[in-house]
Amino acid sequence: MKQMLQYLKAYKKESIIAPLFKMLEASFELFVPLVVANMVDVGIANGSVSYVVRTEQFDCGIMISASHNPYYDNGLKVINGKGHKLEAEIEEKIEAYIDSKEDTIPFATKDAIGCTVDYAVGRHRYIGYLMSLATRSFKNVKVGLDCANGSSYSVAKGVFDALGATTFAIGMNPDGTNINRDCGSTHIENLQKYVRENSRCNKGNRK
Repeated sequence: MKQMLQYLKAYKKESIIAPLFKMLEASFELFVPLVVANMVDVGIANGSVSYVVRTEQFDCGIMISASHNPYYDNGLKVINGKGHKLEAEIEEKIEAYIDSKEDTIPFATKDAIGCTVDYAVGRHRYIGYLMSLATRSFKNVKVGLDCANGSSYSVAKGVFDALGATTFAIGMNPDGTNINRDCGSTHIENLQKYVRENSRCNKGNRK
């Protein structure tokens, strides 16, 4: 030990700093996943389905999401009645139902079958909520949007228009199979080209 201490004297600063950096690295490895998990929850909580579920007292919400993928890789995000990501144990039960080889799902029959409703009131309230988040007017600003043929096509342009922007949009014709096809975040070059070719645009945003 004495010989080691004698050796370390020449590297006094390094022998102090190195363990500190290792402790910092270990702390980041523990802390970063917690931060990322919170970011995911916050992102979902601020989404349209979460907002409507939370403010309109729905029991739960189901979001069909392609993210940046093609339509055949759509996934489901299930949200609890508080507008948050569903609890892990309930997610596991849902996955077990879906993955089960046996037909154990209790499907509704006859007059117990439900129906879907276009909840336009919730959509309009969500638009109002997004507008309330703006910290400035977009008056005299010309904006180019790429809505990627996704759900934002029914919301995004209206929000920017209401905030005073002159808005030009592409990716506004979803047909159920063309989401993210040659558009959106994986094809940002289309929006770049659109903004360049339309000198009337000051900014470009992709959804």
